Amino acid sequence: MNALKVAALALIAAGDAAKPVVPLASKILALLPQAAQLYREKIDNGLDGNPVAAGKARTLIRELIGGKIDLVPEADGSLWAAYGLQKMALLQALI
Repeated sequence: MNALKVAALALIAAGDAAKPVVPLASKILALLPQAAQLYREKIDNGLDGNPVAAGKARTLIRELIGGKIDLVPEADGSLWAAYGLQKMALLQALI
């Protein structure tokens, strides 16, 4: 396991209490686009009709949004989905 992955694991374990060194934080932030691409590919695979890939994609989406989606009706009759984004789930995809 390379040093960057070890550092990312330490940050994930420590949560918000960790005060990462700026260069390390920069390296970790640089990994986010790669992680997002990995998620996109797995979700795209799940949309291709393969039930196993679809199940994996659903699991990834649950992890990414924290497992909860609130449906919020508006006065005009529209319906909006409200959800959170778990950014650390992206980093976990790289580990």
